[in-house]
Amino acid sequence: AIELAAARTRMMQPARILESLDDRFRLLTGGSRQKLPRQQTLEASVAWSYDLLDVDEQILAMRLSVLHSFDLETAEAVGSGTSVDAYAVLELLTRLVDKSLVLAEHADGDTRYRFLETVRQFLRTRLLASGEAHAVRQRQLAHFLGLAEQLAPRLPLGDGPRCLARLQSEHDNLDDALVWAESTQARVEMLRLVTALSLFYELRGHLAHGGRWFARALALPGADDARADVLRARALWGAAHVAFYGGHFERAAASASNALALAQCVGDTWAEARALNTLGVLQSLATPVQARESLARSIELGRSIGDEWAVADGWKMTTVSWYVQHDDAGARPSMAELRRVGEALGSRFFLAWHQAMVGYFARDHGDYELAGNAFTLALAHCRFVGDPSTGGFAECWSAALDADLGRFDIARQRLQRLLATAAATGSELALPECLFAMANLAVAHGDAAQAAELLEPQIEPTCAAGVPSLAAQLLLTLGAARRLLGELAAAAAALARAAEQSAPLQNAFLDASIQFQRGLLARAAGDDSRAEDHLHAALAVQVGAGLRPGVICTLEALAALASSGDSHAESARILCVAAGLRMLIGRVRGPLEQAAHDALVARLREQLGEAEFMAQWVSADSLGMAEIVEYVSRARGQRKRPLSGWASLTPTELRVVALVAEGLSNPQIGERMFIARGTAKIHVAHIFDKLGVTSRSQLAAMATARGIDAQRA
Repeated sequence: AIELAAARTRMMQPARILESLDDRFRLLTGGSRQKLPRQQTLEASVAWSYDLLDVDEQILAMRLSVLHSFDLETAEAVGSGTSVDAYAVLELLTRLVDKSLVLAEHADGDTRYRFLETVRQFLRTRLLASGEAHAVRQRQLAHFLGLAEQLAPRLPLGDGPRCLARLQSEHDNLDDALVWAESTQARVEMLRLVTALSLFYELRGHLAHGGRWFARALALPGADDARADVLRARALWGAAHVAFYGGHFERAAASASNALALAQCVGDTWAEARALNTLGVLQSLATPVQARESLARSIELGRSIGDEWAVADGWKMTTVSWYVQHDDAGARPSMAELRRVGEALGSRFFLAWHQAMVGYFARDHGDYELAGNAFTLALAHCRFVGDPSTGGFAECWSAALDADLGRFDIARQRLQRLLATAAATGSELALPECLFAMANLAVAHGDAAQAAELLEPQIEPTCAAGVPSLAAQLLLTLGAARRLLGELAAAAAALARAAEQSAPLQNAFLDASIQFQRGLLARAAGDDSRAEDHLHAALAVQVGAGLRPGVICTLEALAALASSGDSHAESARILCVAAGLRMLIGRVRGPLEQAAHDALVARLREQLGEAEFMAQWVSADSLGMAEIVEYVSRARGQRKRPLSGWASLTPTELRVVALVAEGLSNPQIGERMFIARGTAKIHVAHIFDKLGVTSRSQLAAMATARGIDAQRA
């Protein structure tokens, strides 16, 4: 064949030859007349070998040509029939291997057989000419339908990986069976087969591929009756399940709703339980309380018919509803049930998600050792099972933990690898979490522009998909990036959208994070009073929810505020406790945080003197988190500015007032104070609001009357 193809290079480019090889017998004809007849064409060469076979060997070879590769069981099911008994297949197959017409390949204790593609094409032509093709294809469809339905219930269980590997080895044959079912309008068989493959498509990441097959199966015409309606309800669930894991939430919701309605109409509890499962997880994304009602009903129905998957996955999706609210206390009962059923079933698939959830909550509580161990277990389970969806989340959260611990390069490499392979591997559901972690890493290194570039394209699709918790996370970090870029109005808008997205969820992590970012934004705008309000609001939520990493960051921000208000001793004490908490949990500052911390410490040493600084540091060393929070709150009460009037103005705002009195415009004020003109504009707006003035001339007159000038301010 290679020699015959090479002869064509005088007339055709290699790329054109490659394109034409699908019909190799038409392409590779002719040859030297000096060759033997069997060498003059490729077809003649294969025919010469075929003619040397016994009749039974020829029949079996023709029949097996419908298969891409196969094992003995498949060969017996598809190759036996008229004139060839199933018990004779082994002997005939052995002879075909001995005569080099069939290749035997041994791997992992199994033997699979295949033809060279050229030989297979020749044999398929003979099969069509024999009139047996329809019967052989029917046996092929029946065999693979039976195999898929036999393995489907076992896919998420202890021997699931072995069953998944078996289906993966038959993937091309399964596709051929579906093609045949579609071409012969075998609606019942096609609906049964795609439904049986639902979890295979999920767990092997064949989500787009599976989605296309569900669409084609559900589009097949046919008479409706009770049996067909049951099969259609089940296939609609499978289509919804695959669409959800593919990130097509609207399509998933439509299919799941139709599945539920049809299942209830025909009284099919199996389809009803599973449709409620998919609807439940979709509801979890925006209405987690309502979702738990659907999932509880799904679990109840699954238990009533012994559907182990519906029960176990119902508990899994219930934990998702608590993840959306970031409520580990609420999640504990469902996590315990998930672990119990996972262990009872020997299912590393369900145990993987349980460990991922353990790590997720532990990380945000600052228990980094527990989080690291849990992520390691989750990823080991995912690698064993081959679950790309859970694996994507666990990989992302584990990489974020690397960043928390100062392993920035490792974290970046892992996240970039996940981002690059998400669509291909089926882990695309974790994409917003991955982008959130990558953008946070960029912000921590002072690369706000890169963070914004990562986030902007994903925010609208995530909002449109109805996943408010993930949308709020992306908007949070976008707000931080815009603040660092000096785009304060854009930062405020991003945080406002984050608050809007998260408001219905009662998510402590998001609520505290929004308050924290608003505090930093207010400080960037020079409004220290509002900054303090937001930071204390964040601190109260973080302490109540036990979010120690958040507490650390908020305390450090409050320490910086205290120092800017000349409360240097207070600042040193707060900073000391924050440092102690950092050491306790092992959280490492990013480069941007470290630079700000070093600058603050240097200023405190200068203002207090080394002896006093160390004295304040030592005095706070024994304080716990509760004591320092009480101290910070008390200190705030003692020096809190009013919300309006001249006493409410910060030192920065007083400086702006003096420059307005001089007649400077906002751009000129920005240039004089080394701030952006937008920041100057925000300062002026805040001053107008606090003093109740409406014009610059009115403000200038009031400043002059009070004796405020630029030099004194």
